[in-house]
Formats: sequence, structure tokens, C-alpha cells
Amino acid sequence: MSSEPSAAADWNVEPETEPLEEPDARRPALNRLREEQLEALQTFREDGFASRQALLKWLHTFQYRTLGRVADWVYYLLPTQDVTVACCLNNAEARRRHHPRSFLTAEQRAGERHRQAAKYLRPACRKALRTLRTQANEYVDEENPAPDPDESPHSVLRPALDEYQQRQRIRLQRWFDGFDSLSELENWVHQFDYDTLGEIENVPGGQEFDFELIQKRAGRRVALGETEAYAREREQLAARYLLPATNRAVRELAADTGEAATERDKEMHIPSG
Repeated sequence: MSSEPSAAADWNVEPETEPLEEPDARRPALNRLREEQLEALQTFREDGFASRQALLKWLHTFQYRTLGRVADWVYYLLPTQDVTVACCLNNAEARRRHHPRSFLTAEQRAGERHRQAAKYLRPACRKALRTLRTQANEYVDEENPAPDPDESPHSVLRPALDEYQQRQRIRLQRWFDGFDSLSELENWVHQFDYDTLGEIENVPGGQEFDFELIQKRAGRRVALGETEAYAREREQLAARYLLPATNRAVRELAADTGEAATERDKEMHIPSG
């Protein structure tokens, strides 16, 4: 038998008597993002959505949970493929409208949601963490304590992201509701450019979006129409043009914004970002 001391003896390893506790997060922005991602994925994989519009709104929120790292085309794919939409809906009547002959069981629908999450959503969560890790402040001692992200109103401690998320939410809801006049539509288009940093210009086909919507009779009918059929068309266009534009804007904002400084940071002139 060897007389050499064991590795356990070298490192003074004691048998664990209590479960280990996670250490306090020293990068609160990263921790906040992780928690928001978990909550969003739970909704997609386990809960589902009452309507396609609810799915579109969730996809917009998820852009901010992934800092724009989901591929733009995914925002068109998920809410426009009838079978996929049906699997995402938890409302039987809404499912029949999108896929009348769908006889998938609840287990099969849940399995498809988990598959889509694993293929498109989870990788983007990881990319977002990798993006934020180079920007997130680290707080390492009592002289520079980590702010409590639960007490901050700002997602990942970045107020610029929250501002644009709220602007875009308002603009998207206005689009879903439709417009009462051509002048309202023209004003909306101009405001949407501001709220997305003009990124629809970089969406395939987006360069002609204004002209097709305002100058073409078919586009005006969709934007101004009150019927359910026109509302569905607006959802299609939101998936095709608007969500890719908001996603690109989030990506640009995430690259430029820094953490919100606390009052104590301002007094001490501690740089944020």
C-alpha cells in the first residue's frame, strides 16, 4: 500500500454535512438577465399563449431577454408556421383557427415547444450572457457593494433598454389595433423609425415598407381595416418586418448602453458600464 498522502488529506476535504449555498452574485446585471431568461423560457415551454398576438408580444419581450441575439428570421418563422403556432397556443379555439385539422395531444404540443426553445431560444440566451459579460460591472468588496437588481426598475440595470422596450410596446400595440385614418398611419410609421433606430431599413424588403403600406391600396386596407382578417394580416406583417426591426434595434442598444449608476456611484464618480 502506498504511503503517500491522499489528495483528500492534502486539501483537507471534509465530508459535506449541509447543502452548499450559492454565493452572492457579484455581477448583478448578469444575474438579473439569467433570472429574466428563466422566467421567459418557462412561459414559452410550459404555459403557452392565449393567442398569436400574445405570442408576438412575448417574442418582442424575449428580444430584450436575449439582447437581440435570436436570428431575425426566427421572429417570422415561429408566429407564422401554422403547426408551430398551434403548438404554442393554450386555447383550443385559437388553435383550430390556425390549424383546423391539428390533432396533436397536449404532450406533443409541449414537446414541440421544448424543441423550438432548445433549437432557437436557449442558444440566444447563452449568447446574450456572453455579450453582457464584457459590459457588466463587477462588485467585489464592501466599499463597492453590488446593487440589488430586485430593487432596480431597469432590466439588466440598463435604463436605455427599458425606455426603448416601452416605446416599442406602445408602437406594436397601436399596429395590432389598426388605424382610424391615413394621417395616423403616417405618424405611426415616423414614430416607429425613431423607436427602432431606423433598423427596418436593414430588414429584407423593409426599404419599401412605408411605400407599400401608405401608397398601395392593399397596404392601406390592411392597416386601416377593422375585420379579423385584416388583424391577422397585421400580425403577419409584424412578424415579417416589425419584430426583426425591433430585434435589430435591441442588438444595437445592447452594444452601446451601460449600467445605471446608483446615487452612491455618482457621488464617488465610479464609471459604469
